Amino acid sequence: MCQFIETILIKNGIAKNLFRHQKRVNITTKKHFNSMLIDLKKETLKAPKIGIYRCRVTYSKKVEKVEFSPYVLTKKAKIKAIVTDLDYNFKKNNRKEIEEALKSAKEEGFDEVLFVKNGFVADTSIANIAFFNGKEWFTPIFPILKGTMRERLVDAHFLKKAVIKKEDVAKFSLFALFNSLSGFYIAGSTRNITLGDNGGN
Repeated sequence: MCQFIETILIKNGIAKNLFRHQKRVNITTKKHFNSMLIDLKKETLKAPKIGIYRCRVTYSKKVEKVEFSPYVLTKKAKIKAIVTDLDYNFKKNNRKEIEEALKSAKEEGFDEVLFVKNGFVADTSIANIAFFNGKEWFTPIFPILKGTMRERLVDAHFLKKAVIKKEDVAKFSLFALFNSLSGFYIAGSTRNITLGDNGGN
């Protein structure tokens, strides 16, 4: 049976952005198991009451495992773009293809990978991405995974969704990474993104 994961930021015992995580779990379990029996609020009640933690919920039709670990942000600055046909619309526990791509990039001295699918910029191995044109922030309209922080920032009108092709990256000045754990942070200049062939830095 296919397993999925949900990673939730816990600050002093409080689960952040929980309703969006619950929404994604509901969509996943309804699609794959025709069931919506998982209550994330209940699963996060045992979180430590002091400090910042990462809660990882592994589930299928029901919750398989809940793990809490201290969370420290590791910023990613040097990115390598790679072409992929990766299908990761749902947050699966099996991330072998993603992890292999990241391992290969790290062996070449990069911190992270930026997936490009069908010629369009998508996202990185663990975070969605946004680009700054000097006035506004734009996030790819075709991500590999529609993250909960991405949804929150789009709903707040902080981010605008846009069609961003591989060759468009150089038109922007800065890029930022974000997910439910890290929040939104500016990672650096787009010149730190190596696009490889067909244009890039």
